Amino acid sequence: MSYKELFQHLRTMRKQAGIKTAQIIANTGWSRQRLSQLERGEVDAQLSTLIALANAVGAEVMLVPKALAPLTRDFIASEGALSPRTTKTGIEFLLEKPRS
Repeated sequence: MSYKELFQHLRTMRKQAGIKTAQIIANTGWSRQRLSQLERGEVDAQLSTLIALANAVGAEVMLVPKALAPLTRDFIASEGALSPRTTKTGIEFLLEKPRS
């Protein structure tokens, strides 16, 4: 996911949750222009800004190892069910990975 796609996804999450821009502005102190620029991925935000915006829309910022990203995306998309492409649980998948 690109930087721009990430912030656009956060905007989509905000809209789906019914959170108005005025609520984000009130909670963060950002200007309407700043929020708009962030949500369009037009400005390079600090990590603290990303975390604040994610928290404001009810999301959590997480780092996932690239090898686990597809499994993680499938798990999230299925709302907690195991991926239909695998019979392994997430724990089984992690345990079989060699440790460096």
